[in-house]
Amino acid sequence: MTVAANTGNLFVLVGVWGSGIHIYRFTPTAQPYLSFVKTVETPNPTYLQLVSRDGKRHIVVCNELDAGRLTSFALNSSNDSIALSEVNTVPVLGTHPCHISFHPHGQKYVGSAVYNGNNIVLYGFDPSSGRLIASKGTESDPKPKVFEKYPADDAGPQKPRQDASHPHQFNWSPPRDGEEAGGEFAYVVDLGCDAIRVYKFHPEAEKDSELLESVSIVKADPGAGPRHLAFNPIHKDIVYNVNELSLTVQTFKLSPSRDRFEKVGDAVPIFDSAVEKKPAAGSKSEITASGIEVSKDGKFLFISQRGSDFVNVYRLDKDSGSILDLADRYFLAGHTPRHFTIFEDLLLVGLQDSHAIEVVKIDWDTGKLSQVEVVRGIPDLPQYIMVLEA
Repeated sequence: MTVAANTGNLFVLVGVWGSGIHIYRFTPTAQPYLSFVKTVETPNPTYLQLVSRDGKRHIVVCNELDAGRLTSFALNSSNDSIALSEVNTVPVLGTHPCHISFHPHGQKYVGSAVYNGNNIVLYGFDPSSGRLIASKGTESDPKPKVFEKYPADDAGPQKPRQDASHPHQFNWSPPRDGEEAGGEFAYVVDLGCDAIRVYKFHPEAEKDSELLESVSIVKADPGAGPRHLAFNPIHKDIVYNVNELSLTVQTFKLSPSRDRFEKVGDAVPIFDSAVEKKPAAGSKSEITASGIEVSKDGKFLFISQRGSDFVNVYRLDKDSGSILDLADRYFLAGHTPRHFTIFEDLLLVGLQDSHAIEVVKIDWDTGKLSQVEVVRGIPDLPQYIMVLEA
């Protein structure tokens, strides 16, 4: 998540596989950048989302468990303290939910991709109370408003990773030019089936089962393993898809209606002749692509790569949003960068298998990266990083 400039008191929330949400005080102008505050216990919080409305703030997390669930927390913070209090939790009816996204109009719905459950769910959300809202009549035994499980018969060729459908991201369509927010369509990125599934969203539907209507399926190259989309904030019809298995990034142009994707050129390889495709010394991870983020000015695209453990920074064309060339390849001080976030001129990278967070300086003129700090000794495995204003 790219975070806007801020001069107030800041915290960093780290979703850690195993022990919960680790909270650090964040000082972006001087070392030490991160100072540990506390841990909020919740199992395997691998993805976090902030909802802020009418002066109230909540954090909703994916608990990536065999019996996966979503948990909502009320957030209360000041310059000196921060507290998370659990509001409620609901099941996703599958194994290992890995991504959530709130509908941009009012934040009254939240969708989740459930990786090993081969399904998606859609719950309601009350921004005032912070409660995740189940389908009518199921409050005592919560069920999602929408549940859709995908068949395995369209799985891709890269076994065993593509043994079945594996939804990896649930997203909402970006706004058209002149709109403040999008959300007319939902996009589900399915790593297992080499697909981006497109749904029309019907918020006024009388039946919960009619909230999402399947309208099309965009196919990635066979064996690509699409993982996450990132939208260009300047060229709002341009979207980038990082392919975890083929180690490529594909640019798409969205149709004016936002329900169709058109490929723009060939997929760009994350590896090239300048770097050998092999694991870094001591790495425990397979060589797979992971995080993707576009700078808020639309000039650079960041992609992290596990196994060889680096971050690529690509220059983007200011007129079209297309990928121009590689501005930098930065080799990290640890292993398995699952997720990163951008704050002002800093890149914060979670190094999962090194139990660390690396703080990296960004030169916004050139796109070059340089290390400024590594915070080590994090118990368990850091997964997701969020910067939060007090």
